[in-house]
Amino acid sequence: MRKVSTKRSKKSKGEDSLVIHCTACNVPQLLVQGKRNVLCHPTLHVAVCRECLMFAHCEPVPKDDEGYEVYCRWCSELGELVCCDKCNAPYCKECIVRNFSETHYEKISEQDEWSCYSCEKGPTEDIRMVTKAALNFQNFMEPSELLLERCVQKYSGEERTDSDREGAVKDRLKSRRQAMVDSKVDTKASEDEEEEKEETEKEEDKEEVSEEEAPKEKSSKKMSLKLKIKPKKIEAEKEESEVEEKEEDEEDIEVKKSTKRSSKKRGSDSEEKEESEEKEASEVEEEEKEESDEAVSEEEVPKKKKNKKRKESSEEEESDED
Repeated sequence: MRKVSTKRSKKSKGEDSLVIHCTACNVPQLLVQGKRNVLCHPTLHVAVCRECLMFAHCEPVPKDDEGYEVYCRWCSELGELVCCDKCNAPYCKECIVRNFSETHYEKISEQDEWSCYSCEKGPTEDIRMVTKAALNFQNFMEPSELLLERCVQKYSGEERTDSDREGAVKDRLKSRRQAMVDSKVDTKASEDEEEEKEETEKEEDKEEVSEEEAPKEKSSKKMSLKLKIKPKKIEAEKEESEVEEKEEDEEDIEVKKSTKRSSKKRGSDSEEKEESEEKEASEVEEEEKEESDEAVSEEEVPKKKKNKKRKESSEEEESDED
């Protein structure tokens, strides 16, 4: 096992020590027993330095119009944030890439739904185990094998006092506030640029519309003039059409009358023909009757003669008998 100095005395540069990097700012922190240079993040339970923890709790976290926090939940800084779909907690790209990798961030950005490291603690399990070992060492416990594997390195920094940390926190607050102002200015500037673009586009559209409407107005004026001239023509055409319609109606009436007359004439002619035919037929019948009567009369004449003779003979016989 390696020997690691755990005295509170100052460390000389280049000497092997137990060093852990803050997961929020990536500044190396010297692990010393009895000192709390490294603390635990309140929600993620990973190692953060005292400066970052002070910075996170120095002022309330603001929210945007949609109700999301503006600062990263891990480092309390501004940046390109990815929000959790369960608790809406934001995490910046720098913290994700620093503690995991660029590919890990790309996978998160491609996901439709994402659960953060406080909702699903699987990705931060290794970091939390190292953090627990570091905190145990600061509490006068022997360094674990995990701590010796991960945290033994040469420490080139200097131990910072509380006053130094407070000054650093104030500087970070100033820079963050200035960044907030700059971001607001940038957003306003971008909004102003967008508004200007929209206005220019609207003006261009209006100009195009006016250019398109100009010939339309000219054509409408011409049409109005034509319409003013047209009513007289239309009235004349209407009168002509009415006269033509009347003439056509009259012609139709005459044609109908003529057809009626012709039909009447045809009817009268047919009646006359029928009457003449009937007369002819009656005459033929009369002639036939007369002929038959004559034939009968001719047949009856000899019969009468015979009867007369018979009567005369009978009378003579009667006279003879007398």
